[in-house]
Amino acid sequence: MQKNNSYRFRRIYNATDLNRMTKKATIELLTKKSNSSDDRRKPAKTLSQAVKNRRSEIKTAARKLINDTFVNEKFKFPIRITNNGIKEWTNQPHILYAEKNEMLLNIKSVIRKAEYLGRMSRQPNDDYSSYLFSTKIRGIESWIIVRKYDRVEDYVIHSISDNHSILQHLEKEEKDVD
Repeated sequence: MQKNNSYRFRRIYNATDLNRMTKKATIELLTKKSNSSDDRRKPAKTLSQAVKNRRSEIKTAARKLINDTFVNEKFKFPIRITNNGIKEWTNQPHILYAEKNEMLLNIKSVIRKAEYLGRMSRQPNDDYSSYLFSTKIRGIESWIIVRKYDRVEDYVIHSISDNHSILQHLEKEEKDVD
């Protein structure tokens, strides 16, 4: 079996790295295709201590948002964030990891400006419905996932993803929101 030498490990670029590049070069670097569809999403083997510390600060600051509600004019229900949503958001891999976490502090504005794409297909054993919103982080397309669990009436922010494959889970025909 021949070993594939075309594998490229990509680290997570921080804001300083990206600010040194032109916008066009940054977008080309971040959206470059490779043989493996998920190569660009692989996180660094270890996060720097500064990134870990900032993530902790963001988690603490974001807890103040737990009682707030967020609205999007295309989505007719108020959205909240929970402690679990904050943890999931900050731990989610993303090509712009630090910027994705910083976005959480402005989530009210982000949700208001995000484009509502629709409901995602529900798996038979799921006890929740998921809804998808599109946003951009420094020109990189990202998707915010909002969930409504069967046992509660709240719509809560679950996570964020930069993986395009999430779009294949959107329902073909738009149905009314639960």
